[in-house]
Amino acid sequence: MNKEFLAQLKDDGYVPVDRLFFKRDSITVSKELLGCILVSEKDNILTGGRIVETEAYPYTDAGSHVFKRNVTERTKYQLLEGGHLYLYLIYGMYIMTSIVTNDKGIPDVSFIRSIEPIYGKEVMFKRRGVNNEKNLSNGPGRLSECLGVNIKDQGKDLIDTNSDIYILKPIVPPKITISSGKRINLGMHGKEKGDALNAVNENWRFYIKGSDFLS
Repeated sequence: MNKEFLAQLKDDGYVPVDRLFFKRDSITVSKELLGCILVSEKDNILTGGRIVETEAYPYTDAGSHVFKRNVTERTKYQLLEGGHLYLYLIYGMYIMTSIVTNDKGIPDVSFIRSIEPIYGKEVMFKRRGVNNEKNLSNGPGRLSECLGVNIKDQGKDLIDTNSDIYILKPIVPPKITISSGKRINLGMHGKEKGDALNAVNENWRFYIKGSDFLS
């Protein structure tokens, strides 16, 4: 965490979250991440934005990658203590950014779907190769690309002062309205019918009502 960047962010009304913020269930954390900012310092350049859309994945949910404790070499990072990154690829090219929540060994995660770009927009445009702000980071693969997140960031501790990716919360709670709905593109292949139905019907997608930057 670059001290100059942190000073700038503090002047803007944000402070880093602590470990206890993440050591709660994924549903609670997913809601409270809304209005926080996710930033990166890749190449010593500050980029980041306000989190406007998340999804919760408790480990007991059939939508979880570790449902019924199906821990693999890829998903083992979900067993880390709350506050670590859990990343995975889809279609072999798009990085999905999630944050582990809860205590160590309880593999809950909060999936970040969209952010509203605030810091380093010109760098974000260059990384994405677009010039439309509304389509800059309004999706999980897009926001990862904007922030320069890559698979080498797997398992990073967002609380570590040496981390170049971290989350800050507003000092003054924002006046936002949180809405919820069903999660998007939930893969249920191979899941038992009852488990799958329960998963797809959960309203565990949370978003800031009225945001122009939803996925």
